[in-house]
Amino acid sequence: MSQLATNLTDYLSSHPYLAILILFLVAFGEAMLFIGLFVPSTPIMIGAGALVGLGKLSLFPVLIASATGAIAGDALSFWIGRRGKRHLTAMWPLSTHPDLLATGERFFARHGALSIFLARFVPVVKAVLPTVAGMAGMSPGRFALVNVVSAFVWSAAHLFPSMLIGRGLGVAATANPKVIELFGAVLVLAVLAWIAARQIGRRVVPVLADLGRRTATRWAKSGTGWRSRLGQRMMASDRASGFLAETLLVVAAGAGLIILTGLVLLDPALSRADAALSGWFGARRTDLATRFFLGATMLADWRVLFPLAVAMMAWFAMLRDWRLVGILASAFAATLAFVQAVKFLVQRARPTQIYNGAEAFSFPSGHATHATVILGIAALLIGSYLRPALRNLVYGAAAALVLIVAVSRVYLGAHWPTDVLAGMLFGTIVLVAFAVLTRDLRLARPQGWLAAMIAVALAGLYGTHLVRDYGTTATFYKPGPAAQTVARADWLGGKVAIAPARILLDGGAGEPILMQTDLPLADLVPLLQSAGWLPVGHSWLAEVADSVLPTKGGLDPLAPWPMTHLGKAPLATLVEPANGVPPARRVLRVWDSGLRTADPASRAILVLSATTETLEPFVAGFAMLDSEPLGNLNIGSLVPTGTKLLDLPGKPAVLTKN
Repeated sequence: MSQLATNLTDYLSSHPYLAILILFLVAFGEAMLFIGLFVPSTPIMIGAGALVGLGKLSLFPVLIASATGAIAGDALSFWIGRRGKRHLTAMWPLSTHPDLLATGERFFARHGALSIFLARFVPVVKAVLPTVAGMAGMSPGRFALVNVVSAFVWSAAHLFPSMLIGRGLGVAATANPKVIELFGAVLVLAVLAWIAARQIGRRVVPVLADLGRRTATRWAKSGTGWRSRLGQRMMASDRASGFLAETLLVVAAGAGLIILTGLVLLDPALSRADAALSGWFGARRTDLATRFFLGATMLADWRVLFPLAVAMMAWFAMLRDWRLVGILASAFAATLAFVQAVKFLVQRARPTQIYNGAEAFSFPSGHATHATVILGIAALLIGSYLRPALRNLVYGAAAALVLIVAVSRVYLGAHWPTDVLAGMLFGTIVLVAFAVLTRDLRLARPQGWLAAMIAVALAGLYGTHLVRDYGTTATFYKPGPAAQTVARADWLGGKVAIAPARILLDGGAGEPILMQTDLPLADLVPLLQSAGWLPVGHSWLAEVADSVLPTKGGLDPLAPWPMTHLGKAPLATLVEPANGVPPARRVLRVWDSGLRTADPASRAILVLSATTETLEPFVAGFAMLDSEPLGNLNIGSLVPTGTKLLDLPGKPAVLTKN
């Protein structure tokens, strides 16, 4: 899919007139009577704006084509309304969808001429409003004025924000070249999903619901037995549509879990991506964030969740609801067995070795899995008797807690990101199964006292654990050595594996690593300065703003592009002043490799990569900062007096002291 999206993007950028024609037709169809219900204009317009931001298409032709198409579509719909008047109500498609016309008439009666402008941004209404205005006898001149103005505002409202998205993707492409493919794939999938969702909602769901009702009726009349009881329950709850959604959710979660497990076992790039994302979290540690995530991870400790699970089972045992007790026990046992079995089978090492025995294995995250199941079941039991607004609030709060617990495991270095994702996927399967099996049982009795018991038990268990064990937990998760220690002789001899290129957040390779060194950063930077490189310091916000926003200024004042290696920002960034026509500058970045030498003194091994940055013309005299991997760099120019350069075949050169 990503390759298809990439090919489509490249094809449209090489055939801009075809892209402009497609935009005109999409905007025209989106504004036409009834047809607009089926035209996915929003994702296509966002995609066009992103291509403008990426430099693949020109702004003004795209803006004019989309606005002109919208003007023509609304004008034709208005003309149809003026000519057809009330006769249209007896003609297809309005004869088969009278609700659309009624909705448009109410909107027009409420907002008048302004409704033409507002309807551009209101789904469903925009497909009939111009026709309604024509039927109501609106002045053609007045309609034309509002039509033209609203079309350009609508087009700009889609294109300008998405241009920034496209520009951001362009910046991210240097940090991750696959991001353009990913965006294209997401865009294509969004269009297909939009079309599929509309068709499923209009055609498939009603058919399945009717089939479910007829099946339930036939089963209910079959006499006695489980089919009769199930048919009666289905008739009482009318849950055919819900059953479809639950089935799709379980299938999606199961497929995602299987695919993720296979990638963890077979795809080295995923392991590199995990390392990069974990490094990104680790580089953003603060005392406040650490205290917050320590508290979050303690919420999912066994001292809290397991007693809570026992309390829920004990409650229903007291009520002699043995079927619900059995389902609860099965759900909890299946979760515990899954976590331990998969850990043993996969045997994936944790980011930091803080556990022993079977718990030393990382995949999947037990905290994330148990939190999803136990907190999710607690939310289901509490929310079953609440009105929809409060029920959604409870479900949303439980989902937020699970997500925070999952992030805490990555932040504290206890798990890789894919570990917590796998845990949440399996937890989702168990949670949906529990919801399906207990729907009638949960609705059979008021749950007020149960909700109070769960809330009190959770607060008591968590509060006690937090007060009593916070210090021990903080010590347990205290960050260990951040770097791996290697023998200096092995490193100088080329026996130590160091990444030959910058590692991106998805585990892929960026620009090549040109050099590695064990010189301290405080010594390295002055040496590089003596070779003509100037250190610069900018905030992350300035780097993002200068790389995304257009400028009319020069190249030198702009901050270099934001980049990461293994999820971490560079230790130092140095530039050469802009020169040449057009102006260009070279940017040298110093990274921490994550390795240290053990002898004779422990020193961090640093690695260096380089890019070249230019200003590319954008529009109306503005330019955008562009960055590419540096194709060639004279390494010898980076060797000041007092150092030497070792040439290791097939590896980055080594800069060290004589």
